[in-house]
Amino acid sequence: MGRVKKLVSLLVFLVAVYMGWTLVPIYLANYQFQDSLVTIAKFAATGGRSDDQIHEEVVKKAKELDVPVNPEDIKISREGPLEISADYTVVVDLINGKKLTLQFNPTSRDKAKGAEAAQQQKGGN
Repeated sequence: MGRVKKLVSLLVFLVAVYMGWTLVPIYLANYQFQDSLVTIAKFAATGGRSDDQIHEEVVKKAKELDVPVNPEDIKISREGPLEISADYTVVVDLINGKKLTLQFNPTSRDKAKGAEAAQQQKGGN
């Protein structure tokens, strides 16, 4: 019984290592890309860049970070503060032949400020 337990533990450990090895780089790239969107939006808002220039910069950053964003999925909104968003999907091939689909929705909007504004709006009604 002890050998079976050790074998199962080893198998669980190896699966965890494989998933980490596979998924951590994808999530790290998403985090870096979202951080880049915030930076691009801040500098673009004060620098007077056109939407085309912003779009090109976002596409360049996505390629640099190996983020599979289609250029047509990048959206720039100037209603209120400048906001950049770029939805994309990553399909991961697993060991057992199945596929894991991860959907990402990075945006330049500051999540903390957005949550604070929503809370203030709730309190104001």
